[in-house]
Amino acid sequence: MNAALPAKVFAEAFRVYAEHQFAVYKGLSIRGSDGAPDWTRYEISLSELGSKLELFVKATRKFRGRNAFMEAMAELASDRRFGKGRQSFVRIVGDFGGVSFGEMLKSLIADPDVDGQAVKAVTRIKLKGCDTLVKPLTEKPNPTWVRNVAKRYLERFGVPARPGDDSPAVERGPLADS
Repeated sequence: MNAALPAKVFAEAFRVYAEHQFAVYKGLSIRGSDGAPDWTRYEISLSELGSKLELFVKATRKFRGRNAFMEAMAELASDRRFGKGRQSFVRIVGDFGGVSFGEMLKSLIADPDVDGQAVKAVTRIKLKGCDTLVKPLTEKPNPTWVRNVAKRYLERFGVPARPGDDSPAVERGPLADS
């Protein structure tokens, strides 16, 4: 029996499940408070599935790296129809997929439903070159935790503030050059 077959079947099942949840449960489930976004029933359902899968992948080395399972996780993470329900899938790909998913994760930085998770993921895999996408996330109205992960990325991988300056890009105050 082909060892890749079960992973492909498994991956296809997750995609079908996600599409079913999206089609059936579009109604509002939890209204956001204090500026937090609302969550729909399908987003909650996908997030719960993703969180369980995250624990599974953490405990099982077999599905780490580039494989059919991780490709399916990346596909779900990239499908904007699934909104905030993709957050745990972005974490899975960022934590266990490896650098081969770097460009896909980078493309999610501009997606407000998963921007913070994407920045954490590219920081984890040490992907440089995301500065222009990450910089706007350091400002309000982004949630504090998103601003903090964006600042952390820029501290570690930001472009030098001036030519010849090897320090990460940080905002300089009026007395910085004195």
